[in-house]
Amino acid sequence: MIFCEAKQGSSEWLIDRLCRITGSPAHKLSTPAKMKTYMDELAVEAVTQEPTFIKPTKDMERGTFLEPFARDAFVQHMLPKTDFSFEVKEVGFIQSELNSRWGCSVDGMTNDGGIIEVKCRNDKNHLADFISIKKEAMYQMQWNMFISETSHCYFVGFSDRFESMPLARLNVQKIERDEELIGKLKDWAETATNMLELKLIELQQCIELFGAGK
Repeated sequence: MIFCEAKQGSSEWLIDRLCRITGSPAHKLSTPAKMKTYMDELAVEAVTQEPTFIKPTKDMERGTFLEPFARDAFVQHMLPKTDFSFEVKEVGFIQSELNSRWGCSVDGMTNDGGIIEVKCRNDKNHLADFISIKKEAMYQMQWNMFISETSHCYFVGFSDRFESMPLARLNVQKIERDEELIGKLKDWAETATNMLELKLIELQQCIELFGAGK
């Protein structure tokens, strides 16, 4: 794996992840229609050299704001459970050495050989994660473990609400690496990458043939 130095969220980080299959949309690889739409989006990024713009929702903005608090709460939760100084290190974009079109952005790397995935959802979804973590998040965590070459991922659900039930503010679940699912994700990613490369070749040929811009 190759670590990029740019801080997550920066313009340089957006360039690092440009036109690459990443963790949060990894679930889109599981169905042909969603895979095609995702590869079409990456093809646009390749041609324009600009990242896909996603207008942040209020929940997304809240999640970004709460993420540092979630990380701190998680470390404080883990310290009494380990016989060493438990730490989480923030890193930039991680690029796969298997394929330059693959990468991920983890929310932190732990010094016990794992990573973390922080989710600061709205109240309804935050509580739902205690019972069953969404498939999209499970695919994201397995993809991130694959790219980061780690053995486990801590799911960290955090909320600054629930004053009447403080225990519900932090949801920590250790998710082990699932080689069967990772194998499927890898196969899907190879199919998707081939689709993308063929799309880019076709676009280049058609633009050279029909393009008339100045």
